[in-house]
Amino acid sequence: MPIVNSDLYRAFGRLGNRLRLKDQPAGTGVSSDVVAVTNFDALLETIVGDEDVLDLSGSPGAEKTAYTVPAGERWHVHYFRLEAVTAGSYMWIYVSGQKLDLDSTATGAHIVFPESGPITLQPGDTIGARATGDGADNARSLFIYYRMEDSY
Repeated sequence: MPIVNSDLYRAFGRLGNRLRLKDQPAGTGVSSDVVAVTNFDALLETIVGDEDVLDLSGSPGAEKTAYTVPAGERWHVHYFRLEAVTAGSYMWIYVSGQKLDLDSTATGAHIVFPESGPITLQPGDTIGARATGDGADNARSLFIYYRMEDSY
């Protein structure tokens, strides 16, 4: 008599109910095997929420880098938020050496949810904000939420 893993049996029972699988008459050509497929990359991803504090009080227009994707990692960024600033600023990213402005709000909080899904950043890509030149912006938080995976 075979040993049956009760958790596995229960999982396949639920799968059968979910997919409405039923016994088929012999000779119908439908396989009786069900192959479970799992995305191991998704299982190995780490969800990260992080905050970096930037001094945006320097020379207006200067680029201040908050994050650089380290070697061996790939980030899928879902959310960016720059704390309210007193003068004109914007968030940016460099993807493969190409600068992309994320928003164009002059003052106040800057919030970006990429509309087409997460932005994928490779090792060496950076995230930052433009300096305002206003002394009151000497400690502004930049928050990001991303899925991190190993890059090969």
